[in-house]
Amino acid sequence: MTKTTTRFQKPSFIERMFNKFMGFLVKIGLGPSYMYILAVRGRKSGNIYQTPVNIIETDGQRYLVAPRGVTQWVRNVRAAHAITLSRGRRQEQVMATEIESNRRVPILKVYLSQYYGMVKNYFDITPQSSNDEFTEASVNHPVFRLDGP
Repeated sequence: MTKTTTRFQKPSFIERMFNKFMGFLVKIGLGPSYMYILAVRGRKSGNIYQTPVNIIETDGQRYLVAPRGVTQWVRNVRAAHAITLSRGRRQEQVMATEIESNRRVPILKVYLSQYYGMVKNYFDITPQSSNDEFTEASVNHPVFRLDGP
């Protein structure tokens, strides 16, 4: 059985403004190569919502990690499964499959090793934490495998 949580860390005003700025850069094709705009249909409203996200690749597979926990985009992805990732004019439809918490550890290790400076405020662990600490933290950070064209 997979443990789940509803933990969510609300962004500060500064973080919201930074996300809007980075989202703008990614929409026009600038910004870091690992950053995409995630577009997903709202589970209640049916509206399309967009947010900038960091994608990681490990062992030839791409993943999406939710550093803030169970955000609205996480809930919408869980409901829709089909999402669109875009950078500039390039768009791709992918399927997002949530990884069980007990299988997230290696993915979270890669994620933290790549993005720790940006996301350390949202994790109670560091890239050097033990496997047990990663396992404990994994229930608070949903991870999705991305499959598509």
